[in-house]
Amino acid sequence: MTSTLMAAFPVPAQAPRTLLPDPRQASPAPAGGREAVVNPAKFQRTGELSRFRAEVDDAFAELRWSSPLWLFTTAATCGTDQAQEAVAAGLDVVLVAGGDGTICTVAKELAGSAVPLGILPAGTGNLLARNLGVPLGGVAAAVRIGGQGTDCRLDIGRLELDRTGRAPTGRPSRSWSWLGPVSTPP
Repeated sequence: MTSTLMAAFPVPAQAPRTLLPDPRQASPAPAGGREAVVNPAKFQRTGELSRFRAEVDDAFAELRWSSPLWLFTTAATCGTDQAQEAVAAGLDVVLVAGGDGTICTVAKELAGSAVPLGILPAGTGNLLARNLGVPLGGVAAAVRIGGQGTDCRLDIGRLELDRTGRAPTGRPSRSWSWLGPVSTPP
């Protein structure tokens, strides 16, 4: 059996479909705060995670934002609990530093909520970031886009295969999720 679930991040109907903020506009004052969900496994070299945190904190200071709430993924949660905490706290945005797997995990938890996702590319391939035009080498630019950019909707799909013949409530034998730009019908 297969099934697909489609969800999208909220975006005003009249919003332009761009990721880059208007540099002439002032930084919005954070209402509920910002969270950085970080996959520490992506920062293996000595001091790399500390340097990354300093770059993000500097970018926040430049935008006159208070420091983000730093939450780190674990092998057990992979970003699930951290994203749920952001939704419960009513944060303005969740910035995810990790690869496509971490970003997809957090996105699945944020889908259908009012909390948008920002991407701080830190993975090997960074395919979603590349497809959305998020700069791969510039932490400050990615922070600005994640915190000030115009929201764009993303499709989220889920496919579960049950090869055991059990009822749909049983645990699937295989499960996949994916995420990408919204496809607009002609």
